[in-house]
Amino acid sequence: LLSAAASSAIDGKTSGRHGLVPDRVTKKFVVHPNGTLFFTNIKKGNPYKVWQEYLANWKLIYRAEDEIVNLLTAAGFRTDSFKIEKDETGLTFLVTVNGPRSFCAP
Repeated sequence: LLSAAASSAIDGKTSGRHGLVPDRVTKKFVVHPNGTLFFTNIKKGNPYKVWQEYLANWKLIYRAEDEIVNLLTAAGFRTDSFKIEKDETGLTFLVTVNGPRSFCAP
């Protein structure tokens, strides 16, 4: 996902764990006009963070919902082109982005 998303258009439906992707790479996401990008991100305030990092050595980039919105709009996606929901645990954001960016972000 990283190499495909970082430099080229993503055709069709693609998904991935956004908690592993830094902001500078996210800003380069390009979605095919008829495509859909789906990703998840663990939210800030995860009560299991210490266990994930200590026991599993699983370090993530935790984001608040407004950080995801700001990141996607800074990348050029219109606010009506994406949807952010939470999973049933309330710890994970489920993000769906449809269609292309509205402009080319730097």
